[in-house]
Amino acid sequence: PIFNSCTRMAQAMTDRAMRHQGWIGVVLCIFISACAQVRFEGAEARVEVFPADISDAERWVGEVVVWGGRIIETANLEEGSELLVLGLPLTSGNVPKIEEQSVGRFIVRTGQFIEPLDFSPGRYVTLKGRLSGLSSDWSRSGQAFELPVVLEDGLHLWSRDLSSWKSRVSIGIGIGIHN
Repeated sequence: PIFNSCTRMAQAMTDRAMRHQGWIGVVLCIFISACAQVRFEGAEARVEVFPADISDAERWVGEVVVWGGRIIETANLEEGSELLVLGLPLTSGNVPKIEEQSVGRFIVRTGQFIEPLDFSPGRYVTLKGRLSGLSSDWSRSGQAFELPVVLEDGLHLWSRDLSSWKSRVSIGIGIGIHN
């Protein structure tokens, strides 16, 4: 009799858990989708290298990278646009870590017009592209820099509102006050 009541109790708990399993999946999906991230198709084949580490351009030409950072300058050319970017490390969701130290500058080349007011200095971007070598075309203050050039294959401009980058979902006990 004791064994039967334990079995019935275990079965009742299992049935109750199975009924709530769907809700657990829904909550988990909402939690995961609430995190800021950007994904690029084909980015699994990217190389893990920072812009500052590209000194031997021949070794890296044609390799796929996913880099991000803060826009320093935007230039529109006859055949497209270029961005000069201060590279920053990225989170696992490809979000620039704005509090981290720079990992080097790089140039983004795109075949389309980029609106300089949207892609203005201080804004953050994440991009996927192929390395095409080094360029010293972007010289400022009388100094020429050899910078890696990425031919853009996907470009994400992050919102000016940095708080929108963070998850709006939190799990915890207590009182939360947000402005």
